[in-house]
Amino acid sequence: MKRSLTATAAVAALLAATGPAWSAPDRASAADQARELEKFWTPRRMAEAEPVEEQQARERPPPSASPSHTFKGIKEVGTFYWAQKAGDDYPDRYDYRFCGGTVVPSPGKNLVASAAHCFDSDGRRRKNFVFVPQHSAKSPMPHGMYPINEGHIFKDPGYTGSKESEENFTDVDVAFLATEPRGDGKEVESVVGAVPMGFNTGFHHTVHAIGYPYLYGGGNYRPKQDPLSCTTPTKKYVTGNTEDSGGRLWRGGTFTEINCDGYVGGTSGGPFITAGGEPPRLIGVTGGWMTGGHSADTSFASYFDDDVKRIYDTAKAGVNVPLPPSRRPVPPAAAGPAEAAPAGAGQLSSSTSASVAEPSGTSR
Repeated sequence: MKRSLTATAAVAALLAATGPAWSAPDRASAADQARELEKFWTPRRMAEAEPVEEQQARERPPPSASPSHTFKGIKEVGTFYWAQKAGDDYPDRYDYRFCGGTVVPSPGKNLVASAAHCFDSDGRRRKNFVFVPQHSAKSPMPHGMYPINEGHIFKDPGYTGSKESEENFTDVDVAFLATEPRGDGKEVESVVGAVPMGFNTGFHHTVHAIGYPYLYGGGNYRPKQDPLSCTTPTKKYVTGNTEDSGGRLWRGGTFTEINCDGYVGGTSGGPFITAGGEPPRLIGVTGGWMTGGHSADTSFASYFDDDVKRIYDTAKAGVNVPLPPSRRPVPPAAAGPAEAAPAGAGQLSSSTSASVAEPSGTSR
């Protein structure tokens, strides 16, 4: 993994609020909050935002996958921004972070899907937390800005944001965040619409993958907050427990894979939306296996199965996500073949098994 990037800034007038995601917001206070956040998140601050640490290892290799290009974006897809406390050694310093997200249908018209690894469980570190649909360099917030209050992030409770949870809960690297209304009181789905969810749809599709890459040029970072577009077939990727080059041991499983050029750090949480003649459905977000992968031309997503649907259903209801007994972490298994442990049981073994990528067939 390459060294952490250091675009830092002192943040003043930071905002914090709490409350259940399913309660009706106080419209006046919510509008005031949204207007204050719009003042804070200037284009300059947005340009200073970095990917989450988990995605900073993704480098740009020579092109070898489906071509990608920047575009104006689509209104249902955008970016989360927040100011994150740098650490106990720097109590007054904050870094700016970002991750992708997609508006999905909900009764409250306020849910956005992303990757769980983008958001650790220590909300005290996050301030000025917002979602900005269809953000781009030329049009930073064309549909407004939607605040997010702590306690409004729904994910599998096993996925805490720790390194261990990232390694052991690769199959549920999905989160749903409940937004507050923008300054005029309108909910995000009422303004931009939503992409329907797709569960248990299989692995062979053509998808439109969208991400917000953290791009470099001339040896230095050059702010370019334009979304990246790629249309590509999906694959079924099956792997056993694997140790990466940094010594992290990742729990194997079955994931959705795409191959798109240039999906470097920053693309986490971006959607896989069915295309190629299929009705648009969200069937994955960049994350899952190795938090989305360590290569810029291969990306992964946790498969949207019944476990992900459980998280979505509870997010719509605004209740805590129950953790099934089969998903409870246990101490690491003894060394031995990865396939010796039954599916869904135990933690990781210390061995590595072969991985298999199945080529895509026709969309269905």
